[in-house]
Parts: sequence; C-alpha cells; structure tokens
Amino acid sequence: MYSEKLNLTTLNEKIYFAVIALDQRMNQSKRSEFIEVVKPDKVPPSSPVFKNYAVSEDGTIKLQWINSNSEDLAATRIFRRNMNEQQWHLIKEFNDTTIDVLEDKPDSVGSYAYTLLAVDDAGNESQPSHPLAISIRSTGKVQPAKKLTAEADRDKKVILVKWQFDLKDIVEITIYRTVGKDPFTVYQVITPDFDSLEDTEIKVNNIYRYAVRATLKDGRMSEWKEVKVEY
Repeated sequence: MYSEKLNLTTLNEKIYFAVIALDQRMNQSKRSEFIEVVKPDKVPPSSPVFKNYAVSEDGTIKLQWINSNSEDLAATRIFRRNMNEQQWHLIKEFNDTTIDVLEDKPDSVGSYAYTLLAVDDAGNESQPSHPLAISIRSTGKVQPAKKLTAEADRDKKVILVKWQFDLKDIVEITIYRTVGKDPFTVYQVITPDFDSLEDTEIKVNNIYRYAVRATLKDGRMSEWKEVKVEY
C-alpha cells in the first residue's frame, strides 16, 4: 500500500499514477497502466471585475463587467447594498457565464454599492470584486396635484384654495399667487398636513390665480398646476 498527501491548492485538477516492480538487481518491470486521480477542487475562481456603468433618467442602473476567466466558472452573482447599510443583498445570479450586463432599478434614490462574485462548478467562491459605488439623483418628473380648486366666498370675503396630491414623501407644499396679469410669486410654504388655505388679502373685481407644487424628500418638485377665480 502506498499513500501520498496531495496539495489541493495547485491548479492541476488530475494526478496520474503508475507502478513498476524492481528485483534485487534493480531490474525494472514494465510500467503498469496509469490510473487517474481527480483531486477535490479547492481552488476558488478568479474574481470578476466591473467594466462600466450608466444611470438613466428614470434611475435605472446598467452594469457591465468582465466575467471570471476560470475554466470551471459556473455562475456570477451580483450583490447590492445601500451605502447607509452594512448588509449585502443578492439581486441576481447568472448561470449563463456569457452574460456580462445587468439593468437594476433600486426602489429609491440614494447611494448604492455593487459587488460581483464568481462561483465554480465545485461551489468555490471567488473573492468579491472591488465595490462599485453609484449615486442616483432622480430627474424623473413628479406628477402635479391631483386636484386644485379655488372658490370665492363673498360673504366671508375670502377665497378658499384646496388641493390634493397623490404622492408620498412630501415635505412641504408651496402655494403661488398672482393678481390679474402680474407674474406668480410665492404666497405661502406650508407643511403637507394642510390641504387648504383661505386668502383674505383680496379686493373685488380682480382675477386671482393660484398654483401649487409639492417638494419631496429627495428634493424633487411636482409639476405645476394652477387655477383661476374671479372675485
């Protein structure tokens, strides 16, 4: 019986053995047939690397990378994390090792990091690629107020302006006002808890116009919506 300890971290996957016999005069017999020993694969694949990225106006991120060049590559995994968090989240795994592009759209604007991981057919994982940091500043349009009305109440001598937004993450509402053909100016900036106001700074026989815009948490403003009323 013969035993040998093999180095499992070398790149060659197979080892071949054969035996010969020696007599007392050191004469050699013919060599036996070779036997093939397949070593357990303990060598991780090389790491993939990011090649390029682009961010579209709607916040979609397009990632491009160079796959691991290991011959036994079986899959590429893409992870993402919010820069405010520590945990990585697997967002996609490609078993087709020719794929080298992914489009990803996070749920909200902000800063994100991406990393890649290669997996070989024995389940060995590469070192993560160097993280790619990307910031998303959405430039997408925000819908205007769902409803905006202005009603003159001559008994109370006020104009009641009401609005309704179908938006989330509103931090403030800006109300604009003008009289006749004058340009709009900011009339009030209020919290999103309010959905109406009474304008008492009015005079008869004038046409008043009002507009509202919402400011969101990410800094974007809704589109303009205005209404006209005669007092």
